Amino acid sequence: MERRRNTDVSALTIPTLIWFAASLGNSWVSDRFARASHTLQPAVRLGVRIPKTLAAVAVSMIALASPRVGQAQVSTVWSVGDGEKIRTDAAPPPPGPISLFGMRNETLSFQIVVRAGGGGARDVSLNFTGLAIGEIQVFREDTVVVHERSHGLVWRAGSAAEPNVPVGSIPDRLVPLSPGAGSVIPPNGQQVFWVDIWIDPSAKPGLHSGSVSVLGDAACGVRCNLKLEVELLDRTMPDEVQARSMVWFSGTDVDERVLGRYYSDPETVEEAAVRKLRLRHYQLARQHRISLFGQHETIDGELDALLSGSAFTEAHGYRGPGKGKGLDVLVLHAYGGELSHEQAATILDETKKYPYLKDVFVYVMDEPEANQWAEINRRAQASRPMPSFVTTMYTAKLEADIFAELAGMYSRENAELGRAAGKTVWIYNGERPFTGSFAIDDVAVSPRVNPWIQYKLGIARWFYWEATYYYDFQGKRGAIDVGKNALNFTNRHGDRVNGDGLLMYPGRDLLFPDSDAGQAGPMPSIRLKNWRRGIEDVEYLAMARAEGFGEQVDKLLEALLPRVVDQVNANASVSFPEDGATWNKARRYLFELLRDGRSELRFAPIERSRPREEASISRFWMAALMGFVVALLLALWLWRSRT
Repeated sequence: MERRRNTDVSALTIPTLIWFAASLGNSWVSDRFARASHTLQPAVRLGVRIPKTLAAVAVSMIALASPRVGQAQVSTVWSVGDGEKIRTDAAPPPPGPISLFGMRNETLSFQIVVRAGGGGARDVSLNFTGLAIGEIQVFREDTVVVHERSHGLVWRAGSAAEPNVPVGSIPDRLVPLSPGAGSVIPPNGQQVFWVDIWIDPSAKPGLHSGSVSVLGDAACGVRCNLKLEVELLDRTMPDEVQARSMVWFSGTDVDERVLGRYYSDPETVEEAAVRKLRLRHYQLARQHRISLFGQHETIDGELDALLSGSAFTEAHGYRGPGKGKGLDVLVLHAYGGELSHEQAATILDETKKYPYLKDVFVYVMDEPEANQWAEINRRAQASRPMPSFVTTMYTAKLEADIFAELAGMYSRENAELGRAAGKTVWIYNGERPFTGSFAIDDVAVSPRVNPWIQYKLGIARWFYWEATYYYDFQGKRGAIDVGKNALNFTNRHGDRVNGDGLLMYPGRDLLFPDSDAGQAGPMPSIRLKNWRRGIEDVEYLAMARAEGFGEQVDKLLEALLPRVVDQVNANASVSFPEDGATWNKARRYLFELLRDGRSELRFAPIERSRPREEASISRFWMAALMGFVVALLLALWLWRSRT
C-alpha cells in the first residue's frame, strides 16, 4: 500500500532559484549599506525586505499552481488489530479490508498506521463513511519513554518470565480526538490512531460495510481509503459482565495528587467542578467495563448517583455499555478501617435499594503482616454485619469474609479451602508468568489474558490497586510526568515498574505543561483497552457454555492457558500466547460456535520453545560441570600433596 511521492521538478526549481537570487540580493544590499547613516537605515531595511517579499509571493503562487498530487505527503497507510503495540519499525501487512466481528453492546477496536513521506504531513485525520451501527471514537496514540525494564512485582528480572519487549518509546497514552481534528506527522515519521466502535444495542445483525479514509493537507488518493467490514452476531452482550473487577481511584482520597493536574489550587475549586471531574473517571471506567472505587465512609449524594446508575446516563454525558446501571461494588474505608455495628447495619439496609450491587464490604486492612491478624479480627468483628475484606491469602485464623490474593501467590488449593469455609477469594494485581501484568513494557495482550484466567479459575472479581498513580509517594519521588516518563512507581524495596497503577492518564497537566493534552477529563491507555477486550471475550466463553458448548470452551481454555498461577514456576516463560492474532482467532472460534453451532479450532495448544529457560538450564549445567572439574582438580591436588 506504499504511495510514492511525485515531484514536479519545475515547481521546485523555479521558486528555489528565485529564493536563491533574492538571498544574494539581500546579502549584496546588506554589505553595501552596512555602514549607512542612521537616517538611511529605514530605507536600507525596506530595500532588503522587498526582494525577499517578492520571492515569498512567487514561491506561494507557484506552489498553489503545482499539481496537488505533488504535495501528497502520506506515503503508507495500513490497519492492525487491537492486540499489538505498533513500533516505528513495524512492517506493513499485505493490503486488505479491515474485517471486524462482534455483537451488539460490544466495543470493537483496531488501529490505523499512517506514515509520512520526506516532507511530513499536516492535518492528518480519519473519516468514516457508510457505517451507522454505533458510536465511533478515534484516539491519537502517544508514546511514553521506558528508560529501563520494569523489575519486581510484575516479573522476576532476568528470568524467562520477562517479556521480550524492547525499551524505548512505547505507545500507551490515548488522546481522544474530536471529529476532523488533525495531527501533524514529521518527515518520514509515523502516527498511529486507535479506533473504538461501540455497537449500539439496536444495531441489526449481519454484514455492515463502510470505509475509513485518511485525510490530510493534500489528497492521498485511493491508497488512503480502507474498506471496513463489520459482521454482527444476532446477540447482545450483557451489561453485567462475568469477569468483574475493582480498581482503586485515588482522586477521591488525596485530591491534590490527581486534581492538581487539572487545577492550580484544588482546594479552592468549586465542589461541583470537582465532582464532575471525578465522574468522568467513573464514566471512562464504565466504558471499559471496569468498576472503580474511591474513599468513602458512608453513602452521600455523589456516591448515590454512582450506585443508582443516574451518573451513567446521557443526561450526564454518558453513552456506552452499562448505561443507566449502577456500580456493582461498594467499598468502605478503603485501605484500612472499620464501622460500628450500628453504622454497618444502617448502610447495609440502605444498599438494598441498589439492584446492581454485587459486593458490599469494609476494607479492614491492606497486605497485613502476621502480627496484625489480631487487629484484623477486631475490626472485622466491630464492622459486623458488614462483610470485611483484606488483601492476603485465606487462612482460617482470620475472621475476614473476603480475601484477595496476589497473582504471584494465588493458590487454587488455598482458594478452594477458603470457599469451602464459606469465604470469598479473589485475585489481586498481576505478575508474569502466573498471570498477565499491567506494565507498559509488557506485550499488549497481557491485561487481556487476565479475564480468561479469571473465568477458567472461577474467580468472581479481579482487584487492581490503582488507576491514577501520578504521584510516586511510595518511592518518595513526588509528582511524575506520566505523559513522558513511563517509570511512575518505585518503592523502598527496590521495585521499579513502568505504568504501575496507571490505567488512566490526566487529560490536563498543569504540573508538566509539555504533557498537557488539553482534555477536560482522564484519557485511557492501551492497557485499559486490552483489559476490556479480555472482559468482553469472557462473555463469548460464558455464552458458548450456556448454549451447550462447554466441552469446546474447556478445550479452548486449556489450549490458550495450559499453565497459570501456581502451575508455573516464577522463572518460567508464560504459557499463554503473547500475540493479538492468536487471541483474535480464539474469539473468532467462539463467534462461529454461536453463529453456526460449529467451528474449527485453528491453532494447536501453545507449547512454544523457551530460549531463555533453555539458556538458563544450559548455564546451570555448564556451571555445574565447571564446579565439578574444579572440585576434581582440587581433590587431585590435595591427594598428591599428601602423598
